[in-house]
Amino acid sequence: MAGRTIPARYPRGKQRKIKGFRHAMRVIATTTDAVRLSFLEALLADAGIVCIVLDRHISAVEGNIGAFPRRVCVADADEARARAVLREAGEEQA
Repeated sequence: MAGRTIPARYPRGKQRKIKGFRHAMRVIATTTDAVRLSFLEALLADAGIVCIVLDRHISAVEGNIGAFPRRVCVADADEARARAVLREAGEEQA
């Protein structure tokens, strides 16, 4: 699933200064671990990369069993830099 393109919008206030708000997004990581998810978000935020977590609130539906992985997505333009940040931190996915 990693590397798939997902059409999405940046969160309010995080829009890029590009015509329109729609950008193709890339899944760079998937995890069921809430602590790892928080760590990945912090790594990307520290690098100045805006990320969106898809399926974050599925736990309310699934009953907190951790069966559905959450997906960390970044804009196509930020994908290479985001993967480099994760690789440096030892969080690269196969």
